[in-house]
Amino acid sequence: MTPPIPDAGEDALDSAHLGPMLSTRWLGRVHEHHGCIDSTNVRALAWAEAGAPAGALVTADTQTAGRGRRGRRFASPAGAGIYASCILRFGPARPVAPLALVVGLAIAEALEGLGIPDVRLKWPNDLFVPAGKLGGVLCEAVWRQGRPTVVAGFGINVHAAPDLGRGAPYPAASLADPCGGRPPGRGRVLAAILDRLEPAAEAFEAGGFAALRPRYLARSCTVGRVVDLDDGAGGTERVRVLDVADTGELEVAAEGGGRRRRIAVGEVSLPLGGGGW
Repeated sequence: MTPPIPDAGEDALDSAHLGPMLSTRWLGRVHEHHGCIDSTNVRALAWAEAGAPAGALVTADTQTAGRGRRGRRFASPAGAGIYASCILRFGPARPVAPLALVVGLAIAEALEGLGIPDVRLKWPNDLFVPAGKLGGVLCEAVWRQGRPTVVAGFGINVHAAPDLGRGAPYPAASLADPCGGRPPGRGRVLAAILDRLEPAAEAFEAGGFAALRPRYLARSCTVGRVVDLDDGAGGTERVRVLDVADTGELEVAAEGGGRRRRIAVGEVSLPLGGGGW
């Protein structure tokens, strides 16, 4: 079923329009929206330091210095996507390293709930549809008195995919691709994401990534594949991905077999092709 063309209200990200679409109890209920900002993550980190409550949300229509992993720039065309960061707080016993996987899972499940098929998760933080990269997640943590506060930022291409230029490892895709050029409005998509993310964050606090791991594995486009693993220190190795552990670490072995080992930090590259995974 093709989604209807969104009206201006469904596409708006400001609190006046987003609030009535939410069914959350605490996530996104405190919200500031910017027409243009350098980075929603930078603003949310500063807001968290100033005492913003758990669930506080920062959104923008465009970013001038959107951030991805490893210092990369995240392209943020005006009005074309969702650029959002939310503040999540956890108890001192909860390791937060796997949180980007949880956020990605919540986004994928929300999009499925909107009728958008075949959204897949590439470890550790990317979202894909068969046409290419749909968006990504950037989680940044600070600790105060032994308790972690995480700013969970995410960007989703909704109406159009940005021009990533030559040299980009993957083509960019948008929700317009699987929706026949008529994606849901940005506000409607963001509300669905927050509605999924709130219980996912609560499940993560209660049981860690292990509580969500089966759902994550069902959407992984990394497990079972032969990939090029960038170790973050200038080395690249071809490996077979065997699993994602309860800790969120990638479990791999050499392409031809051998010792099973875990990877906590790194990045994988895998081919897209054939209109599927």
